[in-house]
Amino acid sequence: MTGFTSKKTMANDKLTVGDLKSNSMASEISHAEDCIINVLQDIEQFASEEQKQLISGALDLLENLYMSLRDDE
Repeated sequence: MTGFTSKKTMANDKLTVGDLKSNSMASEISHAEDCIINVLQDIEQFASEEQKQLISGALDLLENLYMSLRDDE
């Protein structure tokens, strides 16, 4: 899916997020965001404030990663 045979191969190539642009991986991140949003909707009524903040933080980080992976060039 990512073009790498394993995470180890990717690590050995010493790629950084700045070097890597992949719409396929960005799409996977978008899917992860959708999953977290679904969890938030499921637990919103009963989640603690800390859990809501953690989910919000996770979504913010995933959005940053998504934007860094998109290949808009």
